[in-house]
Amino acid sequence: MDNKVEIYIDEKQDFVSNYNTNMLNPELKNYVLEELRGSNLKKGIKIKIVGNYFDSEEKKQDFLKLFRNEFSLSVKDMTMYLKYSLIASLFLGLLGIIFIVLSNVITDSIFKEIFLIMGWLGVWESTANIIFNESKNYLIIKRYQRIKKAKIIF
Repeated sequence: MDNKVEIYIDEKQDFVSNYNTNMLNPELKNYVLEELRGSNLKKGIKIKIVGNYFDSEEKKQDFLKLFRNEFSLSVKDMTMYLKYSLIASLFLGLLGIIFIVLSNVITDSIFKEIFLIMGWLGVWESTANIIFNESKNYLIIKRYQRIKKAKIIF
């Protein structure tokens, strides 16, 4: 069974941003995301548009373009964020390894322990970020991609 979302639209202002008519209304985007929260991402998504606004094919196409563009931009933003986050995590992990190696070179026991602790902290934080935070963001990207490809019925 598909995931279904029903949206009521009676005028253009129901789906365009108040500040930029070339952007989807953030409330509508949040509504769609909330309706699909916890849904199985392997199943298809159907979005049913109910209302009086879409009386011509041109209006339908404008909505489709706006809707799909919004989620495409969200995927791009999240992908860029993931890229920089991964680079920062790898840098932190590398820095941690350098501190661990330096702790083996240093002979003073206090500095040796400080460098060892800082090194393991860097390795742990980068590993935890990659495993836990990055996987959460991949799920968000996957959800955006599924919504972008959703079947929209007028």
